[in-house]
Amino acid sequence: MEAKLYKNSKISIAALLLLIVITFGAGCSPSPEETAAQNQAIAEKAVEEAKKQILAEQAAEKERQEAAFAAEMEEKMRKEEAVAAAKAELIAEQRAAAAKAKARAIAKAKEKQVASTPQPPPPPVRKAVCTTCGVVVAVNAVEVEGKGSGLGVVAGGAAGGLLGNQVGQGTGRDVATIIGVIGGAIAGNKIEKKSKKVTEYDIVINMETGEQLVVHQAEAPNFLAGDKVRIENDVVIKK
Repeated sequence: MEAKLYKNSKISIAALLLLIVITFGAGCSPSPEETAAQNQAIAEKAVEEAKKQILAEQAAEKERQEAAFAAEMEEKMRKEEAVAAAKAELIAEQRAAAAKAKARAIAKAKEKQVASTPQPPPPPVRKAVCTTCGVVVAVNAVEVEGKGSGLGVVAGGAAGGLLGNQVGQGTGRDVATIIGVIGGAIAGNKIEKKSKKVTEYDIVINMETGEQLVVHQAEAPNFLAGDKVRIENDVVIKK
């Protein structure tokens, strides 16, 4: 580029010198000293102009080169940034894919572990407890004295009084009679109750609630020990 500028400058100087020679040749002829001085001045001026032009062209060329270099560096930086962004995006995609693959592997491993682990049996279903139900443990017969009607007291008292009246004389007889009446009444009452005694039943039951009950009833039961029963209105009924 500098050689081209120098060549252009030489052409410009030669053209300027030729113009000067033609201009002065058309007029009066100066002396040799004047001609030499004029030619030197013209040459110096031409050289100065050529230098200025060369410097201006060099400065313009330098600016163009610097602008081109700056544009080249900017383009290079853009390319490098684009490559870095693409690389970062690729790395992010690879990491995301690896994380998904790891998550799928963990999920499959858990599913396999759950499938291979024996499941515990379901809890036993608790049967509803019947609070009035149970099993007969024993049936015990119990003799119960009958109720006195008063006839035994009267008859016993009369008989006792009669016997007492036969003991002693006077006041002693009266006392014996009273004692005989009282004793005879008591004895007559007991005799009457014994004559009216009945058999009743105590039924021992193990309830489903865990407690044990004894139910007393007058009627003979129609079940035995080991039978399942329930209680309704204080009466034991076979199930």
